[in-house]
Parts: sequence; C-alpha cells; structure tokens
Amino acid sequence: MPLKIQTKRPSNENRLDAILHALSHQTRRALLARLIEACTARGDRLMVAVIGDVGNAASIALHRRLGFVTIGTVPEAFEHATLGRVGLDIMYLQL
Repeated sequence: MPLKIQTKRPSNENRLDAILHALSHQTRRALLARLIEACTARGDRLMVAVIGDVGNAASIALHRRLGFVTIGTVPEAFEHATLGRVGLDIMYLQL
C-alpha cells in the first residue's frame, strides 16, 4: 500500500509528526518497519531520520532498534514550542 503524505500543513493536527505522536509505540514501530521494507523493495539504498529533539529518547531508541545509526547532532537547531531551543539528532540506515 503506498504511503500518502500531505504536503500542505493548514494546522498542527495534520502534520505527519503530530499524527505519529498520537499513535501507540507498537503502531509507530510497525509503520517504520513497513516503511523500511517498502524503501528496500523499491531499491533505495539508505534512509535518513532527523529527530527534532535530541531528548526524545523513545524515538531515538526506536530508530536504533530498527538499525539506524546516529551520525550527528545539531545543537540548538530550532525553537520547540514547549521545550525552547532543542537539538536535532541525525540518523541513517543503510538498506
């Protein structure tokens, strides 16, 4: 089944990241695993994940469990709505 991602963001509840946060951990893991399978099947060679809060241990751990490796962190990369200045964790997965 192809993934359909909305590119226009009229409100926060329609953003992909906001939708993902509303899902259970098991559903997020299954969705990411399925995305990895789909990218592998179509011949992609790598995937990059940019996690918008280096303190988001659950997301970082999920990506690591599925094989992603941290390649860098960008400190104080952007202003988070509730956390203030936060860094980005950049991870990749060789397919």
